[in-house]
Amino acid sequence: MVKHSIATLKSYVQQVVATPERYYSGIITLIISLIAITPLCGYLFQCGCDWTWLGLDRHCNFHQTHAKYSCPWCASLVTGMLATACATSMAVISSTLSIESLARYHLGYAIVARVLLGLIIFIWLALIAAFLAAVWQNYPLGIGEYIN
Repeated sequence: MVKHSIATLKSYVQQVVATPERYYSGIITLIISLIAITPLCGYLFQCGCDWTWLGLDRHCNFHQTHAKYSCPWCASLVTGMLATACATSMAVISSTLSIESLARYHLGYAIVARVLLGLIIFIWLALIAAFLAAVWQNYPLGIGEYIN
């Protein structure tokens, strides 16, 4: 059973990276998603998370001992890891899917279109996950303001 699963996964990965446009689209989407996830957290929850070069999560309210609320993604391993992993992995997968209508375009255009599709999926899933995390943890800041 395990050998079959590994073989299936290996063949899927080979299909995904079978063309340069799929490979580069997946890599670019992954890099952008990983760079953008922490500032997106700061924007969605107004918690203090920021760009990597501006301190990442150093100013997050999760690290402040007297903060009234803690960032839902930073405070909970379940909501934080699941939300970010789901949004990032689905973005990469969607950017590497076979899109027949892109086959006739130049390689550069196809990569840009795939990356944009992946980033749209990334943002939508992150918004949904942030909303659910705010509801689940009764977080009133940022996106949590729109719950009540």
